[in-house]
Amino acid sequence: MFDKSQVNDAVAFLSEVILNPTFDASHVEAEKAKIYKKASSISDPERIVHENIHYTSFRDHYLGQPSWGIRDNIYSITPEQIKEFHNKFYVGENIVVSGAGDIN
Repeated sequence: MFDKSQVNDAVAFLSEVILNPTFDASHVEAEKAKIYKKASSISDPERIVHENIHYTSFRDHYLGQPSWGIRDNIYSITPEQIKEFHNKFYVGENIVVSGAGDIN
């Protein structure tokens, strides 16, 4: 069972990440390298099928794009673009907090 202090700690952590994020350029570059590597490894048959189903089902929508992004675009993303995206979409009306299980 989760007690009130654990729930409060979790909410405080999420609040800090959402309200005061850091967009350190070195962290962004490291993450881009990981994502590029992941996007380049398309040898997993299940992943190929999954990506193709999404593309076929949602061809004209963002859901049809590869889940790891378009490999050729990954290195063009800047910390400023990430910050702009965060400021635009990580707002109260877009956030849902839910809990499941034995929460007191």
